[in-house]
Amino acid sequence: MPSEYEKILATEEGRAILFKEHAVAVVGELIANLLKDNNMKRTQLAEKMNVTRGRITQILDGDANITLETIARVLGCFGHILEVSSRPIEQFCAESARTLPMSNFEMAYNPVLGGKPYPTRVCGLSASSS
Repeated sequence: MPSEYEKILATEEGRAILFKEHAVAVVGELIANLLKDNNMKRTQLAEKMNVTRGRITQILDGDANITLETIARVLGCFGHILEVSSRPIEQFCAESARTLPMSNFEMAYNPVLGGKPYPTRVCGLSASSS
């Protein structure tokens, strides 16, 4: 019997949602890690970007449809530049299945099942010092 995750991947709509949610979650986790690593609060980042703290929360929670320009602005506040990479979904699935229990992996993409996104590890996007 296929898992919920396998059912999601079986449809074009499910795959599209999964790919979008993965990207949103990776960016959110990347920014959260930068905040933590730099001992910066959301309010401080908001001030640097001249936006509200609520906007930063939206970005981190995956509730905002942010542009590449916004991602670049956020990373710039930390002296970082965006680097983008990709890989075949099959490779990602195989690697994730080896590193996460399947139930946790399925929960990582819970938005497709009606919850909020948050994969338990970052892959596919990274920020490098400029």
